[in-house]
This record gives sequence, C-alpha cells and structure tokens, in this order.
Amino acid sequence: MVSSAERNPSRTYGGASAIQRLDDRRQRLQSAVVAIIGRAGWAAATVRAVAAEAGIGPRFLYESYSDVDDLATSTYDELGAKLISDAVTAYGKHDNVADSAHAAVGSIVHGLLDDPVRAKFFLSEAPGLVARRIEFITNSSEEFARLSTETPDERLASRRRGIFAAAGGLELIRIRLDGEDESLDADSITDTVTNALLP
Repeated sequence: MVSSAERNPSRTYGGASAIQRLDDRRQRLQSAVVAIIGRAGWAAATVRAVAAEAGIGPRFLYESYSDVDDLATSTYDELGAKLISDAVTAYGKHDNVADSAHAAVGSIVHGLLDDPVRAKFFLSEAPGLVARRIEFITNSSEEFARLSTETPDERLASRRRGIFAAAGGLELIRIRLDGEDESLDADSITDTVTNALLP
C-alpha cells in the first residue's frame, strides 16, 4: 500500500514533509491502539475509536494499515522488537553471564511494568496478539541463547530455559497487573526470571 505521502515525499505542510506527517500519524495510531486495548480490551479498538484517540480522521488509518488488526499486530511486533533490543543492550553492559542476564531481564520487566497500560496491551488475549506473544517468547529466548552460550548443546538448553523463563515472567507480570499478588514487584519478578534462565 503506497500512501500519498510516499508518492509525494517532498511536499511540506506546516513545516513538516509528507513523510514526516505520515510517520507522526503512524506513531499516534500506534499509541492510540495500545492505549485503547490496554485500557478497555480488544473489542473497544474500532477504527473510529482508535482514530479519535489518535486525534486524526479514520481514513488516515488506511494510509499505513489494512485494518485495526494490522495496526495492532504491527504495533505489537515493534514493541516486542524494542524490548528485545533494549534487553540486548543491557546484557552487553556487564562482564559475566549472571549480571548480564539480570540486566536483560530487568530491562524487559521494567519496560512493561513501568507503563501498565502498555503492559496490558502486550498481555492481551486477543487471538492475533497471543500469536505475537508466542513469537516474542521464542525470539527473546533465542536471543538469550545466542548471547550467553557457544556450543549447540548449550544453546539448545539455554533456549529451552529461555522459553520457560519468558513465558513465566510474562505470567508474573500479568498477576502483578491484575492485583493477584501485591508482593510482586519489578525486582522480585526480575530475580525469579533470571534464576530460571541460568543453569
């Protein structure tokens, strides 16, 4: 899908190019769909509701996305990739595996718990987003295995622990957000997940 902004990238309006305005609308739409799903659930995320939250006309959603499902899943993928990227950066700031793993896990845990609405979006049970969450669990565990081990057997073991730890960590975050265990906080979740990751 090629938008008018992409066909005429040099045109400016209000000091911003067409591409800049398109990028701004994409960001506003992504923030809006996160906010609506995080606050009210998947059913509330209609085209009109998302556009109103973003402060733009409904037609602008179709510049970049085929529908709300496409917007939500694209947004989820970008958020998941950013969480993993930030975790990799945190991992690289330490000299031993234990400290590196703790920093990487803490980056993801804080990246979600520091913004409960975004975390609720990330933990949504909407079918399309559940599939993305499974992919995030797989990707994050593979990244940990790649960073922390060398031999194929070690990587396989790390990947298995990573899947277990990532899935469990997301469930602990959900429990905290739902108020089922007030003793859980970012630090205790980080410690628990890190212990599950390490051999």
